[in-house]
Amino acid sequence: MTKAMRRNFTLLAVDAVFFFITLSLAGHDNVLPLFAAGLTTSAPLIGLVPAIALGLWVVPQVLLAGWVQRQADKWRVMALSMLGRLGMVAITAACFSSPLASRPGVLLTLFLALFAVYMASDGLIVIALADMLPRLLPERERVRLFAVTQVITGLLGLLAGGMVSWALTNPNWPFPRNYGVLLALSSVALLVSAIALLLLPRTPTPTRAPRAAAYAVAWRDQRFRRMVLSQLLSSGVWLAAPFFGVHATQQLALPNNIAGLFVVASSVGYIVASLTLGLIGERRGLHWIIRCGSAVVVTSPLVALAAGIAGHASPPVYALVFVGIGVFNSLRMLGFRNYVFAVAPEELRPTYVGLANGIVGLAAVMPVLGGWLLEATSYSALFALAALCGAAGFGLSLTLPHVTTQVAPEAS
Repeated sequence: MTKAMRRNFTLLAVDAVFFFITLSLAGHDNVLPLFAAGLTTSAPLIGLVPAIALGLWVVPQVLLAGWVQRQADKWRVMALSMLGRLGMVAITAACFSSPLASRPGVLLTLFLALFAVYMASDGLIVIALADMLPRLLPERERVRLFAVTQVITGLLGLLAGGMVSWALTNPNWPFPRNYGVLLALSSVALLVSAIALLLLPRTPTPTRAPRAAAYAVAWRDQRFRRMVLSQLLSSGVWLAAPFFGVHATQQLALPNNIAGLFVVASSVGYIVASLTLGLIGERRGLHWIIRCGSAVVVTSPLVALAAGIAGHASPPVYALVFVGIGVFNSLRMLGFRNYVFAVAPEELRPTYVGLANGIVGLAAVMPVLGGWLLEATSYSALFALAALCGAAGFGLSLTLPHVTTQVAPEAS
């Protein structure tokens, strides 16, 4: 790598590591749903947390992908979008506010509103960075970047799991201050991530004329279409994901501090998947990353279903549920995102990325639908449906063709 490329690699690695530290300390798949569960007993409202994270992070990308594509300075789009991260700081302050702590309904409303602002703004960061990334690093280095940073992040996630357990059981920090501590630490990590991104080279690119048929071109690409539908079906795990921890603590009587173990289990799955899938990708291709990863994701609802039928489970056994969640989190970037980069023509890359994320963003309603299904039926029905969706996603992944990745010119 050139000196400039090594600098880009380092900055992108710092961003990735600290951003995912945020997800470990205040994840929408484990910690934040439990925070919401402390403020309400409504399953649909609890499910709204990952729904916001999934939906408002990706749906705006479809609406604004064309606008971002026409901007000469993607760095500026990214920088302005970072203002939305201040929402996390405001949520942290609210958790330490005594008047708000005594009014859970108000705190929940404020949390959901500010969390929505944060996720929507970060969605724009993603679409701008997606256009910049292939010019900053060639394909081979991007795969290595994702694999290396995901391993580092997973290792740090093990530490984060201990911090989550420590914060949630510390008698000096009653609810919601215990979650405020975690949110404060995640806000610091977000700041470091933002600084790293702002230090990336500001290299304006020629504006591109909008193409009305761009989305149609992407959708007619059979490789792209199959990949997106496979990811959408595999995302069916989000029907049940926000309720795994609630099921464990309220139905199986496991202790509340098991959330820390779940973070550790998710991190272990993330680490192992990043190492294993990265090697698979280099030797067999991106389509095999998706096939192997989606096969493991199905195990999450299946383990929870088995535990529910048995009526009990030890903490280590139930933690296997979150191993699959960790694999899915690794698969999204290492497999699905890289597959989009590989099949997308350079001039339509923001469109491909935006459309892919927008379609997959339909999964945002799954946690809310899962909450309604849970209230109408049972945990067993919910977990069974999530498993069926995952199995369908795995089946479709078997039809994905091999793609030849293109190496970008060296960054200057």
